Amino acid sequence: MPEIKATTKSATTESAPPVEKLFELPPRRKWNAWYLVVPILLMLALVGGWFMRAFVHEASAPEAVIPTKEVEKDMPKQSNIYYTTTTNSAGTNSSSADISGKLVHLYNYLGSFDVPDVKIADINSNVINVLGKYIKPNTYLVSTSEPGIKILNAKTGQLEPLLNIDNQGVPRDVAVSSDHKWLAYGLAYEGTDDAPRTSDLWLFNLETQQKKELVAKTEMTKHQGFAVLGWRNDDQELIVSALSEDAGVVSGDIYQVMVATGDMTKVTPASSTAMPYFIRGVLSPDNNVWAYTFCEKPDTGISNPITTSQPCTSGSEIRTYNFGTKQTESVFQNLRFENSPDKNLLRSVLSLVWQDDKTIIAAIPGAIIEIDANAKDRVTDLIRYDLTDPTMFQKNQVHLISTTPEQIVFERNQGVQVFDRVSKKIEVLNTEARSETFSSWLN
Repeated sequence: MPEIKATTKSATTESAPPVEKLFELPPRRKWNAWYLVVPILLMLALVGGWFMRAFVHEASAPEAVIPTKEVEKDMPKQSNIYYTTTTNSAGTNSSSADISGKLVHLYNYLGSFDVPDVKIADINSNVINVLGKYIKPNTYLVSTSEPGIKILNAKTGQLEPLLNIDNQGVPRDVAVSSDHKWLAYGLAYEGTDDAPRTSDLWLFNLETQQKKELVAKTEMTKHQGFAVLGWRNDDQELIVSALSEDAGVVSGDIYQVMVATGDMTKVTPASSTAMPYFIRGVLSPDNNVWAYTFCEKPDTGISNPITTSQPCTSGSEIRTYNFGTKQTESVFQNLRFENSPDKNLLRSVLSLVWQDDKTIIAAIPGAIIEIDANAKDRVTDLIRYDLTDPTMFQKNQVHLISTTPEQIVFERNQGVQVFDRVSKKIEVLNTEARSETFSSWLN
């Protein structure tokens, strides 16, 4: 067997390099100008390509107006809702949803003086107030500086006399019967030092042009007067209000009036504490149901008059009253924001409108919701806003104007906005083109 000898290396025969050699830098290369030129050329190429792309995009993209700062700060924090403001060459507003012809509640625009974007003078400068809808499409009953009631054609702006009033009475809200034969209207008479303010109710036959007093002059308080809200029960009955507002406080009553006899019945809600809320309600399109907000336990620590946005420790409700059955139902109670220190403030209802006889659209802090009027708490959120700070509604409340299954129209940021329920987009209407906007709605 061959002898195997172990071999080892001696530390002295192959030692490590000195320490100074370990930290010695490699020799420096000679400087070359290309090291600087090449990166600069690459950067110029990239910047040039970016400018060319922007130029081509600018030349081909349609003109768009960026929303105002007020709109931007209130954009919902949701990826499926967008704010846009677009203006075409004629100055009228347009959107992918095409709002022309879809806003069927023009009366709510003309009749509401809370909407700064919409002025009755844009249609006819002689009109003082819109009293109600008339029979033909795009026609409304209005009052002017001259005594009487006139017909306004909202498309042409033309006025046509309908009814002369020669007894110094000022007409209030009016309504036409479903068979288009009768016009019901109220007149208010200013009081004097010797006589109180009064109001009466009248019927006018649209076929024979004959007038009939339904309710004789009745004493009223300051600013009060009969206003006809609608006909119901096969035109046998009227829903009438006699309300006044002073410094934000609304007072008065709601009545059911029999057309055959003129008998008046004051409507009283089930809860005696509900009356200040009840009289601020709204009538359904079929004139059978009254919807109103109610707070059982108001937050007494926050002093303000009773309004739809009353801070509420128990959570504001939306209740309905049926004029036929006399039944009251609670269809929604705002119990959101349970863990918020501002929950009493946030559990309010800001405004509500009827979409149809069975559906209510309401604005609450943080959301616009859809409510089934025939079921308790069957609610769907349609729009969410101010999610980072829901208390923002105090500075910029959402005021609903009108609604259809396709669109919701509301006021915010001192302007009118349209939410398209199909595309989930919100259009901010151009405040500088009111007249043209009216025309696009009516076409």
